[in-house]
Amino acid sequence: MEMQVENHDDYTLIKLIGRFDLEAHNQHEMRFSAHTATNSGKVILDLSELELIVSLSIGLLVSSSKAIKGRGGKMVIVTAPGVVRDTLEMMQLNQAIDMVESVEDAIAA
Repeated sequence: MEMQVENHDDYTLIKLIGRFDLEAHNQHEMRFSAHTATNSGKVILDLSELELIVSLSIGLLVSSSKAIKGRGGKMVIVTAPGVVRDTLEMMQLNQAIDMVESVEDAIAA
């Protein structure tokens, strides 16, 4: 999996590309947490090019979102229709974290 991070004045954009499987989780957990653990603003998590996400990684998203909310911030997830969106909705993540279809929508949220 590839992780790209862009820091902007009003938000941080984290884009995940590829497969967020167990190997990628172990490889990127610390870096992902470093970008979300102290963030008190808006974090946009772009999963539109993610092909797969495992439950352990979904747990990381939930805990990161809770931490950001606890500091007065917000996480917004960008997903494209497909297996990742279906998985997140099946796990009812869309009830806990805002999910939109584009980065532009996430910026506006």
